[in-house]
Formats: sequence, structure tokens, C-alpha cells
Amino acid sequence: MRIREYVEETLYGEVLMQFDEVQLAGGEYLPLMHTDFRSHSRAIQNEDHEDLALVYEKYGTTLSFTISQEGEQTLILPLIWYKGYVVMCSGKTYTTWQDPDTGLVVFACDGPGTYVCQYRSTPLRRACIAVSALTLLVLAVMGRKRKRRAEALAAACRPGRKPLL
Repeated sequence: MRIREYVEETLYGEVLMQFDEVQLAGGEYLPLMHTDFRSHSRAIQNEDHEDLALVYEKYGTTLSFTISQEGEQTLILPLIWYKGYVVMCSGKTYTTWQDPDTGLVVFACDGPGTYVCQYRSTPLRRACIAVSALTLLVLAVMGRKRKRRAEALAAACRPGRKPLL
């Protein structure tokens, strides 16, 4: 974990502040292995971290781009790597892995084509969503039953009504 130190001048003198770089991400949760995005290139890079002249479109967690160069190459995409990212081209799915230096998405492509990198939910995440949805449903049913029971009890206890026994 990398710690950054900053000295800031305040009304009360100099104050030393320490920040974990994960906290400097601008509101996005980052894995422990990540790059300092304030200075990192936003271009698609080769395995030597050199910017490539590839134009890409990014929408949310989906990134698409076209490669016209023949041959196999390893590319680093300007996306934070999380388990679940896959790259697809012409019906073929490519696995991704984390770049050890930057924490970005890396994959090996095998020639020209239009590639689409997108996040697909992992089985564990889908199971957690299902459990949460089921819990919400059970709580809604229990709340509805409690409300009906309270209404029935209130109707039975109205003044001027004969006792049930």
C-alpha cells in the first residue's frame, strides 16, 4: 500500500497529511494494485507501455476499438482490472488479466478485428444479488402480513362492536 504525504499551510501553521493512494481515486473503489490515474495515459498501450494510435469508444464499463494490424500482440486497456472483464471479437472470447505495474486490463489479441471489452458479472456477484433480492421479497411479504394483522386487530377492537366470544 503506497502512502502519500502532503504538507498543507493552514491558519494554524503547517499540517502534515497522509493519504493512502487508494483514497485519491475520486470516489471509485480501487483494488490495492493500481496506478496513479492523475498521471497515467488514457490511450491503449502495448506491453511496453507505449501509447498506440488506436481510437476507442467507452461507455460505462464497455470499451470497443478496432485493430487493423496483423499478428498477435498484448494490449493494455485504460480500464481498472476487476475479475469479470472479458474481451470479445468475432464470437471469440479472450481472457483478461491484471497488469502488474498499473493494475489495468491486459489481454492478448490475435489479429485484426473489432474488439469489445466489457464487464460481466461473476457467479459469486450474481449469487449475492439473488440473495439480496430474495431477502427484499421476504421482508416485503412479512411487512404486508404485519400490516394486515394490525388492520384486522384494529377492526376487531372498534368501539360499539360486540366481543368475538
